[in-house]
Amino acid sequence: MKLKKIKSLKYRILINISILLLLALFISTAVAYGYFIDTTKQETIKEYQRRNVQLASQMDLMAEDIISFSKNIAVDDVIQKNIQQKDFENYFLRIKNQTVVNDKLKFYNSLRQYIATTTIFSVNDLKYNSRSFFDDKYFISKQADKVYRDYAMGEDNEQLVFSGPYKAIEVEIKGDLIAYKMAIKNIKRPTQTIGILIVEVHKSYFEKVLADNKEGYEELEWMNGQGKMLYQKNKSNEAMLSYGDFKGENNTLIKKTKQGYIIGERLPHSKWVLGGFISNHKISEKTMFSAYFFILFFIISLILIVAMMNSVLSNMIRPITELTQTMEIVGNESMDVKVYIDSGDEIEKLYKGFNHMLKNIKHYMQEQLDHEKQIKEMEFDIMLAQINPHYLYNVLNTVVYKATADNNTEIVSIVNSLIKIMQESLKVGEKSIYTTVEKEIDIIESYLKIQEYRYPEVFRMHYNMDTELMQCQIPKTIIQPIIENAIFHGISQKGEKGNIYLDIYKEQDNLVIKVKDDGIGMDKEMIDKFMTGEAIILNKEDRKHIGIANIRDRINYLYPDKGSINVESRVNQYTIFTIILPLKHNNI
Repeated sequence: MKLKKIKSLKYRILINISILLLLALFISTAVAYGYFIDTTKQETIKEYQRRNVQLASQMDLMAEDIISFSKNIAVDDVIQKNIQQKDFENYFLRIKNQTVVNDKLKFYNSLRQYIATTTIFSVNDLKYNSRSFFDDKYFISKQADKVYRDYAMGEDNEQLVFSGPYKAIEVEIKGDLIAYKMAIKNIKRPTQTIGILIVEVHKSYFEKVLADNKEGYEELEWMNGQGKMLYQKNKSNEAMLSYGDFKGENNTLIKKTKQGYIIGERLPHSKWVLGGFISNHKISEKTMFSAYFFILFFIISLILIVAMMNSVLSNMIRPITELTQTMEIVGNESMDVKVYIDSGDEIEKLYKGFNHMLKNIKHYMQEQLDHEKQIKEMEFDIMLAQINPHYLYNVLNTVVYKATADNNTEIVSIVNSLIKIMQESLKVGEKSIYTTVEKEIDIIESYLKIQEYRYPEVFRMHYNMDTELMQCQIPKTIIQPIIENAIFHGISQKGEKGNIYLDIYKEQDNLVIKVKDDGIGMDKEMIDKFMTGEAIILNKEDRKHIGIANIRDRINYLYPDKGSINVESRVNQYTIFTIILPLKHNNI
């Protein structure tokens, strides 16, 4: 017997409390998850910000080093002295002057690998270069580049500390250059400008630093103070930031967009802007650990809570569960149960009341069973008693008929057959309800011997029986009345010779008895009356045919669920009675 779990008190309480705890745990977990996710997101942004600050500081230090390096050149005594000379006695002295400065610039160039060339435009209209060019063709070629020309010869702009990128005209210099311009002041007269220093730096010097630190950034850009793009990781050609995005003295900027966050840094010495972009998806990847942690925490907590609650509720609800199981057993018509509950509460009182009620019900049911048994035994005796007078009535008619007609010694044979029938029938008084197929066949043969004297050459009996079934158990006198019905109300009314067929065989776990005659048959109305349990009238004198109805009633009584009797008939053709009984070997 299985208890319906979902309807039990324990599981209803467990489910309801679990739902409440689930909601509470879900809300608290969601709040904690939201807090940690926000914290993790902020930490992720700060981490990228720190990286950006470090990268910007490194870039700015490199720019500061260029500026400091340029200042060292500008204050050099040799350079200060030579670039202020205006008049030369001859061309040789002029060339000597340029050579001295060019060599000095070449020396300084050798101190820094990132320096490409160094040029000085002095107020004496001379041009000095670390590449030792003395004619103007080189400088004319340099100034042909618009970026270089506008920056070197243009007005000073505090936002444009370094120029934008431009191509080198020197064949041996690979890649773009960036120029830094500084006014060379007279050391003795600081307000006097004696030349302009142009230091050209390899742009790749800075790009290498950016390339080494670009991992983690989805986009990374570097531009000068005028918004000229110097480097882009993904080369989108659209600047994320501008110099104007920075307000006041704050050199750090975090800008939120729909797609993510832009982290910018303004470099104070170079006036450059360094910007990086981190998408929401990238940030989400950083927070996935927290998500997995909280999901795992939620599941484990829920399982532990339900498991502990189940254990606690099992102990609390156990008396109710035991009582419920006992009541279900009783509901399934089993009264042989006992339950003992010692809980010391209302449940114990309930179980004592249940036991007292169960005791009274068992006593009442036993009385009812005894009463019903007596009634059924009396009803069964009456049903069987109805058959014997019926037999006797027909047999005696036969005896009278033969004695009157022939005065023949064949009456002895008839009486002997009658005695054999009566001997078997009288056992009913001894409560012998069942017999075997073999004994029932003996009764049928004795009965047929009597009827052959009354109806000579009127019918012929045919047997088809499995010999292995002869010892199977069947109710007494269950076949003979059907054969009697076939003779009297089927074949004798036909006016010509007929046949009766008796088939007994096994079908699965059932014993099948089939009696067929080729007499006058039965109409549908009579068949319906038989199947619905009504009395059957088969002759004009309105005498009820007790034998057939008795068989039907006995089968319904003895085999309420497993036995059946069915009739099939067609007027003036045939009648078939089919009895189906559970197969049971004789144990009487």
